[in-house]
Amino acid sequence: MHSQGSDYLDIGTNPRVGTKRYMAPEVLSEQIRTDCFESYKKTDIWAYGLVLWEITRRTAVNGIVEDYRPPFFDVVPSDPSFEDMKKVVCVDQQTPVIPNRLFSDSVRLRRGLGGASQGPQFWGTRLQSAHGGAMSSGW
Repeated sequence: MHSQGSDYLDIGTNPRVGTKRYMAPEVLSEQIRTDCFESYKKTDIWAYGLVLWEITRRTAVNGIVEDYRPPFFDVVPSDPSFEDMKKVVCVDQQTPVIPNRLFSDSVRLRRGLGGASQGPQFWGTRLQSAHGGAMSSGW
């Protein structure tokens, strides 16, 4: 139950619900404030960033399109455990790599769409800021 007036949230005792691969660092480390709805909005930003990463891998640039892979495909098993994801995201602070080919698309660079001309550091700073500093600045 959520109360908009007080931002109070009652979801029970288990905050680790959902697809493990998309869980935000504060959920994996069990540091999320389970009584505050705003905390869940921030975890949604993390998951949204991973969905955007998936889209960028499948975006054709200069005729190149990468095969679909889920986030962290190269560092965790196909069905990762909470512990697998916690190690990769919280301990090792890894984030998916943005394909370099996206920065060679002259149309996107010329138009300045979405900060593409600013490189990965721009995106890491933007997402880190939106996520309350919980993300690695390299993403």
